[in-house]
Amino acid sequence: ENFVSHAAGAMKITDNTLDIAIEGPGYFTIETPQGLRYTRAGNFTLNSNQEIVNAEGYRVLGAGNVPLVKIDDELPLTISTDGTVYNGDQEIGLLAIVDFDNKNLLRKQAGTLFIAPENANQVPFTGRIHQGSLETSNINIVQEMVNLISSYRAYEINSKAVQSQDQITDRAINEVAKG
Repeated sequence: ENFVSHAAGAMKITDNTLDIAIEGPGYFTIETPQGLRYTRAGNFTLNSNQEIVNAEGYRVLGAGNVPLVKIDDELPLTISTDGTVYNGDQEIGLLAIVDFDNKNLLRKQAGTLFIAPENANQVPFTGRIHQGSLETSNINIVQEMVNLISSYRAYEINSKAVQSQDQITDRAINEVAKG
């Protein structure tokens, strides 16, 4: 099974109203046909029903697991640092952001979604929300390239050792056969 790092990535400002980044631990709650899923990917849009949805088109849920719906097209959506969503001055809900005391229980699903088993204990969200930003990958590309090159060199060395041993064994067998 693959290892999944739940460490936060750096934040990138996009100035897109529906790009939302989580600072600190936590996951957005997403409604899928298979049930609730969780993600840190906050690149959201509006569907034809004016509901906030993720990149796959699944609804982003508010507190109480209800969809967040834009009421007035003329007024902007704003999201406070605690996750409260406003359409103009009218509050339309609080993002359902959850955290888990043991993130290792979360299982990666397709794309950016995680599934939490029933025994996963949720803990209150203590982070902050940043509207107009996205969280970038938490992988250090340079370090991963160094690790890849090191692994490849170790493989090459071991391969040459096996080839040398094979040649020595071949010679020994041929010398015994001649003798």
